[in-house]
Amino acid sequence: MKLKITLITFVLCLCNGCSEDVVLQVEKKTVKLTPTMTATFDKGVLTIRATKDSEEMPDFDEAAPWFNVATYITSVIIEQGVESIGTNAFAGCSNLTSVTIPHSVTMIGAGAFYGCAALSSVTIPDLVTTIGNYAFAYCGNLSNLIIPDKVSTIGEGAFMACHNITSIQISDLLTKIEAYTFHYCNNLKSLTIPTSVTSIGNYAFAGCYSLTSLTIPNSVTTIGEGTFSTCNNLSSITIPDLVTTIEPGTFTSCISLSSVKIPDSVTRIGNNAFFDCRSLTDVKIPVRVKEIGDNTFWGCNSLRSIVIPDSVTTIGEYAFNGCNLLTSLTIPNSVTTIGKYAFISCGFSEVIISKSLTTIEDGVFFSCFNLTTVDIPYSVTAIGKDAFLYCPNLTSVSMGNSIVTIGSNAFSECLSLTSITLPVSVTMIGESALSGCRNLKDITVNWLTPLSIPASVFQNVNTNSINLHVPAGRENLYKADPVWRYFNILSSCSCG
Repeated sequence: MKLKITLITFVLCLCNGCSEDVVLQVEKKTVKLTPTMTATFDKGVLTIRATKDSEEMPDFDEAAPWFNVATYITSVIIEQGVESIGTNAFAGCSNLTSVTIPHSVTMIGAGAFYGCAALSSVTIPDLVTTIGNYAFAYCGNLSNLIIPDKVSTIGEGAFMACHNITSIQISDLLTKIEAYTFHYCNNLKSLTIPTSVTSIGNYAFAGCYSLTSLTIPNSVTTIGEGTFSTCNNLSSITIPDLVTTIEPGTFTSCISLSSVKIPDSVTRIGNNAFFDCRSLTDVKIPVRVKEIGDNTFWGCNSLRSIVIPDSVTTIGEYAFNGCNLLTSLTIPNSVTTIGKYAFISCGFSEVIISKSLTTIEDGVFFSCFNLTTVDIPYSVTAIGKDAFLYCPNLTSVSMGNSIVTIGSNAFSECLSLTSITLPVSVTMIGESALSGCRNLKDITVNWLTPLSIPASVFQNVNTNSINLHVPAGRENLYKADPVWRYFNILSSCSCG
């Protein structure tokens, strides 16, 4: 017996929670989607039929009328004459294994098959031009997929988390790969991007763990944030010549990336761009780059060589954190700003610092364990806290009479430092600035009146064994000072 019910009755039945037994016992349920389009649910099969020659399926902005029995739908048949698949039409049909889409369909709406986890294959008709946002997102078993040549628009996240897709051919009419399009397609191994594409959106290929190489055509001018982040097996890539910015996080945690070619067109490298690219061995930064962002090369612990061009004015915070195989570094005179902890734990033994720099920020060379010599240019007026903290092999520090402040812990635990001259221009030395420098033998100061400093400046240092060289005739002033009096005070020269 065929049972026809109205949309209202159908929805009420579903909302009242028909059990699986009830659903299977009903031979057929039919609901009108439009005056000339019906949906029939019969023993797991949902059939969409249009009585007109051509008609668009309505969008379901909230929920389709079969949503409450979505998990019982195993097969969808859309008959000829239906021109589109509506928004969210079959979202949540987690046991759907088979779908028939007629040649009359030209558009697949947003979220149409979202979360159809059991769907393993689908044939998209040749006349389809648009695949909406998240149309096939979280179809975890979808593996066989051909995108027709007429498709000119693929929406954001359209194939997100389709874990079983291994290869995709993209239509030559596509001009943009939207954000999250192939996000976490973690078995995607092969992809050809056509020359029609001009931009790739944010996180478009993020989490594609199986992608080993990718050719980006020169037609591409924009690559979004995090586009290739956590592509763990991507080993090499060439960035097209028209790209001007490497956006934040573009290659974050591409742990197999050993080679990257950055074109001369690039003017900015964003925050976290190559964060945790632990196989990257050398990088040539183009001559137009003005800014290296925060955390850009953080954790690139195989990086041995990098050339910073004299176009660069800013190096961001933690930019080279943990680059412990980086053996040499020249910071060009164009650089006016280096962010906090920019070179923490880097492996170079000496560094040439820009003569345009006015401040060595907090922790810039913190724990640079191989650093032996530092020549601080006259342009620098302030040394921040932790600037050279835990540089155990630092033996020589040269500071000009431009330095005004030395921050707390600035040279703390520099165990190989045997002598230092504190410029007469210095007016403030922070807490523990030279604490733990146990091998200090000689300190030279030129203040006619002893500078008042915290007692902790030389904490864990045997001051009685250190020669303090002071201006001639000023010995008694230093012997009366509550901190300096504990040194072996010697006359050095007539200074003023």
